[in-house]
Amino acid sequence: MLFKTTTELKEFFPVNISFDFDQVKPYIATAENKYIKHLVGDDQWEEVEDYYDSESEAITELDDLIEVLQKPIAYFAVWLASSKLDLKLTNAGFVVSESQGYAPASEHRTKNLKADLLRDAYDSVEVLLRFLEAHIDDYPLWEDSTAYQENFQFFIRNAVEFDKEVRIDESRLTFLNYRPTMRKIQSLKIIPTISKALADQILLEIKTDALTDENALLLEPIRSALANFTAGIEMKDPALTEFGTTFLSEVKRILYENPDDYPLFKASTAYEEDMNLDPYENDEDSPTYVFG
Repeated sequence: MLFKTTTELKEFFPVNISFDFDQVKPYIATAENKYIKHLVGDDQWEEVEDYYDSESEAITELDDLIEVLQKPIAYFAVWLASSKLDLKLTNAGFVVSESQGYAPASEHRTKNLKADLLRDAYDSVEVLLRFLEAHIDDYPLWEDSTAYQENFQFFIRNAVEFDKEVRIDESRLTFLNYRPTMRKIQSLKIIPTISKALADQILLEIKTDALTDENALLLEPIRSALANFTAGIEMKDPALTEFGTTFLSEVKRILYENPDDYPLFKASTAYEEDMNLDPYENDEDSPTYVFG
C-alpha cells in the first residue's frame, strides 16, 4: 500500500478528518486494487510499491509518481469508507457510534460529500494518466504494459479530449461511463467509414505521437463525430446526433476529395469509387432549396 499513516491521508483533504488509520486501511487496499493498479500495470505498480516500502532517502522520478498516485487512492479510500466508519457489529447487530462532541451530518450534506469525493477521485485519475503520458520516458514499465496500450483504443483518449468536442467538465467519471457507447460508435460508424486499415494507422500514429498532416486533418472531424454521436446517445439529445452526422460527412468529404492522400482507404472495401457526396439536386420544381 502507498499509505502508512493517517497523517499522509490528511494531506489530500482541505477539511479536518479524524479516524484511526486501521479503520480506513482496508479501504486503501480496496481502492488500490479496484481503481488504480490496472491503470499503471503490475510491473510499474510493484516497482512503485517496493520503492515506497524501502523508505529510500534518494529523490527519484518515482517520488513524483507516488504523489500523483496517492491522491486518487486517498479519495477512493475515504469514499469507500465514508458509509461505514461509524458502524460497529455487535451481538445486537449493527449499531452506530455516537459522540458527545459531534453531531451527525445531515443526509443531504453526506450525500454531497460522497459525490464530491467520487468526482475528485476520478478527476485525480485523469491527472495521473496525463502525468504518465507527459513523462513516459521516466516510466518504461508503464509504457511496456497492457495498461498503456488500452489508452490508445479510441480516437479520443481521455476526458480532456472529449470535453473539447462536447462539454463534460473534463470529468473522468463521465468519460468512463460513456466509453461503452463510444466503443460501439467507433466500431459501427467511424471505422466502416474510413476502413480498418486507415483506422489502425491513425491510432498507431496517435500512440507514437507521429500523426501525418493528412491524418491530423482527418482526425479532427473524426473526434468531433465520435464525441457528438456518443453524447447524443448518452444525453438523449438528437441535436448532438445531427452534429455527429455532419462531422462524419466532413470525414467522407476529406477522404473522397483526396483519395490519393489516403491509400489505405482507397484500397479498402470502404472506398466507393462512384460515391456521390452531394445527393441533393436543386431544381425549379423543388419545394425546398439546399445550400452547400
